[in-house]
Amino acid sequence: MTVDILVTSRPWMGVDQENYDFTILAGDSINGSFNIYNWGKAALSYNASVLIVSGPGGSREEVLNTTNTFSGAARSRGNVYSVSTTTPLSKQEFYLGLSAPTDVEFFVYEGNTVTGSFTKIYTSGTQVLGPGTGFFSSPSFSLTMVAGKFYYIGAAWNQSATYYNDNGTFGVPEPTSFGAIQYGVTLGTGYPAATPATLSSSIVVYPQAITTGAGVQVSMLTPLAGSIPDSSSTVQQWHALSTGASPLGEYHFNLRTTGSDPLVPVHNLDLQINVVSSFVGVDDAGRFIPTAFALRPNEPNPFNPMTKVSFDLPRESRVSIAVFDAAGRKVTTLVDRSMPAGRHEVPWAGLDGGGRSVASGVYLLRMEAGSFSDRVKMLLVK
Repeated sequence: MTVDILVTSRPWMGVDQENYDFTILAGDSINGSFNIYNWGKAALSYNASVLIVSGPGGSREEVLNTTNTFSGAARSRGNVYSVSTTTPLSKQEFYLGLSAPTDVEFFVYEGNTVTGSFTKIYTSGTQVLGPGTGFFSSPSFSLTMVAGKFYYIGAAWNQSATYYNDNGTFGVPEPTSFGAIQYGVTLGTGYPAATPATLSSSIVVYPQAITTGAGVQVSMLTPLAGSIPDSSSTVQQWHALSTGASPLGEYHFNLRTTGSDPLVPVHNLDLQINVVSSFVGVDDAGRFIPTAFALRPNEPNPFNPMTKVSFDLPRESRVSIAVFDAAGRKVTTLVDRSMPAGRHEVPWAGLDGGGRSVASGVYLLRMEAGSFSDRVKMLLVK
C-alpha cells in the first residue's frame, strides 16, 4: 500500500514591540514605523488599521428627545453651538426617519456672533442614507472649533424624511464639554444649505450627536493590505499630526494588524503620543529638551548593515543601550555612560563586541536610564 503524505506549513505573523511612546509639540508631526514579520513557511495575508483609543477632549455628546416629529423634503436643520474651549471636531450625527434611501448632506458653519452671517467650513457632500430611523452619521473629518466663535452644525436632505426636535426652552442652552447649544436652526427649505447663511434664533433644538476629535490624527503611509512571502517582512509606516489647537496630554492609538496566521491572527500595538505646549527648555546648542524618556524604532528597519536609533532624555542620566540576539545573549554594548538631556542618536553597524559582523536575523536593542526601560526589535537582512 502506498500512502501519500502532504506536509503544509502555516504563515506565522509577528510584529515589533507592542508599545510606542513619543512626545511632540502641539502643531508638530512625527513619522514612525513598525514591521510585520512572516516567520512561517507560507504566504501571509495582512491588513493594517488605525483606531483612536483615547485622548483629551475626545467624546461623543448626544442630544436626543423625540417627543415632536415633523416630515418634509428639501430641508436643512441643525443647532448653533457657542464654543468656550477650542476643541477638534471629528464627526456629527443627525436623528432622522428615512422611509427610503435619501440624499443627505452634513455640514458645519462658522460665525463670529450668535446670529447673523455664518460661513460653511465643512460639508460631507451628498450621501445616500437610509431607510431607517435613528442617528445617521457623517464620515469622519477633522476641523477645529475655536473658542469664542459659534458653529451651526446640522444636516440637509432633499427627499421626504421625518425629523425631530426637543422643543427646549430658549435661554437655557444645552450644556456640552466645549460650550453650549444656543438654539436650533431651520434654514429655509433649500437643499443644500446656502453659503454663506444668515441665521436667526429659534427655540427648537434638534436631536444630534457631536464627536469631538482627539486633536491628533494618525494615518498609515503604506498600503493597508498585502501579502508577505515566507521568511520575510514588510515595513508599515505611520504619520501622526497634531494641530496647533490640540488639547495637551496623552493620546493612545491602536495600530491593529490582522493576518492569515491561524494561531495568532491579530496584533494590537499601542501608540502613545504625548502633546506638550513646549519642551522643558533648550540646551546650549538651541535644541529642545524632551519632557519624557523615550526610545524610538531604529531606522532603517530591516537594515544592512547600518541602522540608527534615537532616544530622548529629559535630564542628564546614565544610559545603557545594548544589543541582544534572539536567544537573549548580549551581542554588544552601544552606550554605557552618563549623557546630557536632549535627543540623541546611536548607530549600529551590525558588529558584535569584538568588531565581527553578525548573522542575519532578529536582534533586540534595550535601553535603560534610571527607572526607564524600553526595547525595540531590529531585523538585519544580508
